[in-house]
Amino acid sequence: MENAPFIGIVGALALLGLAILLLLAFGIRNLLYGKVRLVAMGTIVIPVLIFGLLRLLNYPNDYAAILTALIMFGLGMLALLLTGIRGLFS
Repeated sequence: MENAPFIGIVGALALLGLAILLLLAFGIRNLLYGKVRLVAMGTIVIPVLIFGLLRLLNYPNDYAAILTALIMFGLGMLALLLTGIRGLFS
């Protein structure tokens, strides 16, 4: 009984890994079948690229994750601003 928490954690991580692999597999399949646009798929990869770049610049994981969230927040605000400005002129 003392190994039950360890077994539960390993089981949860295994299910999480399986879910991520299936997500990637079905995402690639839908991309190949033309069910999703490349631009839509690319927007999902942006945070991963930012986090990877920050890790390559030797930021610790927690700091890189916080910076990634702040950068993505800033990019979202910039996109909203540009969309609003574009709406003014059209």
